[in-house]
Order: sequence, then structure tokens, then C-alpha cells
Amino acid sequence: MFVKQSALLCNQLSQPALIEDYQRHQYLTLMSSTVSEEDQEELEWPLLLVAKELQTLLLAKGIHWEIPLFERSVTLKKRNGRHERHWKLLLPIPVTATWELYELAVKNSLLRKKDCLVVQIRFERLVFQRYISMMHFGDYRQIPVSLEQMLRFAHDGQIPVSETWYEKYLNDREDCLLEELETEIRLLVG
Repeated sequence: MFVKQSALLCNQLSQPALIEDYQRHQYLTLMSSTVSEEDQEELEWPLLLVAKELQTLLLAKGIHWEIPLFERSVTLKKRNGRHERHWKLLLPIPVTATWELYELAVKNSLLRKKDCLVVQIRFERLVFQRYISMMHFGDYRQIPVSLEQMLRFAHDGQIPVSETWYEKYLNDREDCLLEELETEIRLLVG
């Protein structure tokens, strides 16, 4: 029932599929400071500031790394009878980036610009293990439609899912039309 993770497979998905992925992924992360969705760009710049410092530190070690597009995780929590969305931005970093390099990148970033958001950036290692994956094509505001399709797939297959999903943006909204946007959605199993 599980499918091994492969880049080719993920790029061809248009229907939900159950994926098994035991690779370790590393991220710089920044949680939303409120339950409402803030302007994402306000959270992007401190991550980019630290990522640029990390890029410089890695280059000094002979490791070339291009800063990728952001990802986002969203968790639905029920509080006081209402569903609230909590989300965080994730910026994938190479596995060659160490905790020490992360700390130095944050320290150097704070020397350039003192900001409370920079000190809230975290270094996280994630192993997704099992998740339902689906490609979403088009406007990000329509992702809930694809998510509903994934939830039906989970329900029909009696697959327990968590309240957290990940959105991996495969192209940039500034470089293409809304209908050309591609997003991989990962709904965690468990």
C-alpha cells in the first residue's frame, strides 16, 4: 500500500498517494506569532537573512548551496469550540549544515539587524516517515480543496491522519501565473 518516495513520483501526482520517506530533512523554521495568517513576507525576510549567513558559512567550507523556496506547515487546533490555524514557515537547508553553523548564522544575522523574529528562528530535523502526498496545481487559496480530497482518500482507506500538513512550493508566485503554481501537499499519517 505504501509507495517509496521519489522525486519523479511526486512530480507526477495529481491524486493522493500514500508515501513512505525515512530521509532526514533539516529546516530553518519560524512559527507564526498569532493564530491568524500574517503577511508571509514579514516572516520570510528574517529566514532569508539567516539563510544568507548560512550560505556564506557553507561556502567558506567549500559547500555550494542555493537557497530554495519556502515550505509551510499548518496545524488545525480546536480551541473553545473553534478551529484555529497555526502555521510556520520552513526553509530547507542541506544536511551538511550543523547546529554550530546555524548558531553562528543567527549570531551574524543579529549583528547585521537586531530583530526579535531572528532570535525565534529554530533549527529542526524532521523525518516525515509516512504521509499522504498530492500535487496541487493553481492558486494557493484553493489548497483546501485538494486537502479535502486527501482527507477523503484517508477516510476511504481507513488511514489515520494528523492535524498537520506541509505545503512544499515548487515554483515561485512572483515568477509565474496563478494557474501555473505547483505545490506538493503532505498530510502526515498518525
